[in-house]
Amino acid sequence: MKHYVYSSLPDHSKFTNSKWRNSAFAAKFAVEEYIRTLDNFPVTFVYVGGYLENYNKSFWVNVQRQEDGSIEMSGKLDPDSRVPTIEIERDLGPAVVNILNQGPEKWNHKRIPLSFEYLSMNELARRFSKATGIQTTYQQTSQELDLNKFIDIVYGITNDEVYYDWDCQVPNEARELNPNWHTVEDFAINKWKKPEFKREDKAKNHHSASPKKVPKWFACFGSCK
Repeated sequence: MKHYVYSSLPDHSKFTNSKWRNSAFAAKFAVEEYIRTLDNFPVTFVYVGGYLENYNKSFWVNVQRQEDGSIEMSGKLDPDSRVPTIEIERDLGPAVVNILNQGPEKWNHKRIPLSFEYLSMNELARRFSKATGIQTTYQQTSQELDLNKFIDIVYGITNDEVYYDWDCQVPNEARELNPNWHTVEDFAINKWKKPEFKREDKAKNHHSASPKKVPKWFACFGSCK
């Protein structure tokens, strides 16, 4: 094995006095800790931010097309708390390719935050509106979190702005690895102006999804060279 890239995440319970413990995140970090014990195993750990693609479906926040054509997003995120973001479909691959090309000589056993912007929900809605011409707003529905729910714990981590647990260079490192990254405006124009973005079923909400379904943005990947 010349070089392995592992997608990890922090175990937030370790640096928040167990305030936020997400078993899925903790499991990814446990794998990272094990990999670090292996001899002669060149590896780099990437920490991917929140997927912009989640704004195309009612998982991260509830997204509804209104009768007047506007879009309302709603959820438990604080409207002013910043979310680290990445467009997975177009920006993750080039960054990982460059990590592999630059090799373990530069990146062995290092952690890289792959987030290209830090955005609050209010800013994201404003920029979506400007890019698409579709009036977009965000409303916080509740401040109460259920710590037995995966998504509510992620809301808490995001609201406290402790997604990353070290003094990382967001977004500098990610942008250096992929200089052609896509802005929120690029994503909105590419996705939100397409015909498939419809929210006609107003009774549907983001709590209706099966809790057993693994969120796409959490999927662990391995890349090697």
